[in-house]
Amino acid sequence: MLTENQIIELQFWKIPFSELTISNQIGFGGNAEVFEGRWRGTNYFQFFPSFLGFPVAIKMISSLLTKEASHPQAVPGQLKQLRNVMLREIYVWSHLHCPYLCQFLGYFDEGKNLGIVSELLFTDIRSLYASRPLSLPEQVKIFSGILFYLSFSSSRCH
Repeated sequence: MLTENQIIELQFWKIPFSELTISNQIGFGGNAEVFEGRWRGTNYFQFFPSFLGFPVAIKMISSLLTKEASHPQAVPGQLKQLRNVMLREIYVWSHLHCPYLCQFLGYFDEGKNLGIVSELLFTDIRSLYASRPLSLPEQVKIFSGILFYLSFSSSRCH
């Protein structure tokens, strides 16, 4: 559970849900779904009607879980506990500023809608590897980048 000061600190990162346009699902996990979307599209920029907004990734608490929370047999407090976990993730991510991480842009919390907005990456290692076998130099480069980031992040976490 976040403290009152941490919640106040997060207000700087809050994005109105109305500024987001959610499109296709690009991933999911046990408690969340990830969608491709746009932030600050045509409704936001009145002077640039052709501007479609910034491409973003939107991670939200699974719609299935929010529907199950209203079910009569739902575990009491499960959704509240999940919201607390997501708020903690938002708080931690809002303090990570590293060129080797997908950038946190903000979060939204309106009604049942709670989630994270981050930059949208157009590829991932799994897709790259599935498209063709990686050469040994490519594998070394990828993993050395991962190790460099781990070294960088562990030296900054004191």
